[in-house]
Amino acid sequence: MQASLSYLDRDHWDLSGHFVPTAIEDGGERNGSDNRDSRANVKIGFTPNDEDEYSLSYTAQTGEKGAPLHVLNNPPNPPNSYWRWPTWDIGNLYWLSVTRLSADDDVTLKTRVFRNTYENSLYAYDDATYTTQSLNGRFQSFYDDLGYGGSVEIELPPGERNTFAAAFHHRRDEHTEYNDNRPTHPTLRSIEPVQETVEATWSLAVENTFAATADVDLVAGLSRENNDIRGAQEFTAAAGRFEYPTGGSAATNVQGAAYWRYAAARELRGVVSSRTRFPTIFERFSTRFGTAVPNPGLESERAINYEIGWSAELNDELDLTAALFYADVENMIQTVVASAGPPQRTQTRNVGDGEFYGVEFGIRSRLTEQWSVAANYTHLEREITDPLQPALEVTGAPDDSAFVAFTYEPSQRLSIVPSLELASDRWSDVTGGGYVRIGDYALVNLQVQYRGSELWELAAGVTNLSDEDFQLAHGYPEPGRSAYVRLRLNF
Repeated sequence: MQASLSYLDRDHWDLSGHFVPTAIEDGGERNGSDNRDSRANVKIGFTPNDEDEYSLSYTAQTGEKGAPLHVLNNPPNPPNSYWRWPTWDIGNLYWLSVTRLSADDDVTLKTRVFRNTYENSLYAYDDATYTTQSLNGRFQSFYDDLGYGGSVEIELPPGERNTFAAAFHHRRDEHTEYNDNRPTHPTLRSIEPVQETVEATWSLAVENTFAATADVDLVAGLSRENNDIRGAQEFTAAAGRFEYPTGGSAATNVQGAAYWRYAAARELRGVVSSRTRFPTIFERFSTRFGTAVPNPGLESERAINYEIGWSAELNDELDLTAALFYADVENMIQTVVASAGPPQRTQTRNVGDGEFYGVEFGIRSRLTEQWSVAANYTHLEREITDPLQPALEVTGAPDDSAFVAFTYEPSQRLSIVPSLELASDRWSDVTGGGYVRIGDYALVNLQVQYRGSELWELAAGVTNLSDEDFQLAHGYPEPGRSAYVRLRLNF
């Protein structure tokens, strides 16, 4: 049996000292950056023998948080951007099992059953005092979601050189929501009826691994996926409660891979796959509280992926990895500006076809008895062509990113870890339309950890040591220099 408890109460996080104050954000303590979170987990496991295991676990989480504003929009766009989440509660119940079905341990059955609950409330206030909710577009929004399902997987060797696996997965999601509009207005308050959205997803997959030689494995996989929207309700004052068009999507996914262990602890691999991503309920139907246009007809996104990878443990002190990847994308899903406003409205659309490609490198090395290093680097190119949006850019990821961490261990108890995070610019969308390059940064971090005994250890450190002012999305600056101390007790 295992149990854990955690509690977090953060009053705020601090902006960089280099941040230039705006009319919305005065610097120092980031407005709206508070959050509270408590979490409890209990897990019970049963292992009747060396091969079989069964476990039941439950996790309960309750939280609330603020919502920092876009620092460049004055007044906020949309005007009802003064948000808080007073409720963010999750409950997860899981059953997992592994059972050997044959005496020679060749046949394995794995099962997974789950039930997830999610309760959420979002309040939009009139102004920065966060006290009243009387103006048009202010609300208290309530979600109550339930997801449940499971999977069954069986693995067996149909021959001396084959390993065969088959799996079935099913999930049902039930989403309910309603708004209490203008709840503090003496006469114009209105409460919506409950709206429901139901989605069911299932998948049937098979995979076979063939040992072509002692050093070469060939893997082939095939899956059939189905996504079915069984109900999608919405409410407006003009139309009342109504149903969006429903229907389903289906896709066949395939994958092939070859692994060649050409020497001890050295491997070369090649992988090709064709996969589909179904649009989510949020992408299809959410109005983002009046800031987005639903798109019930949103189509699935599909990509053919190619990868060549290499890994090698050259000696006891040096590990290297490298990979080249390319993806041919069709009907990419992305949020774009549907109307400049005011207020601005966005929509999730299939923006076109394109390609993603790049390279990754990684290294781990023991330099001396006391010094070691771990580093990785990724270069990513993303190009999407949409005849209707010739100026479209793909947002959210840098072209180049890297991480380097050195570890100095003067003794078995003490470790000192300086690290460096690097990222080039990335595209971000701008309120009102258009794109801008942001996010170029170099963050220096430092952590010192002391292991007093098996019972306790102490860590102290600083993140963003140079107090750099940077953004990952336009108008939303990230934390400046932050220090922390952590004490861990083991019972």
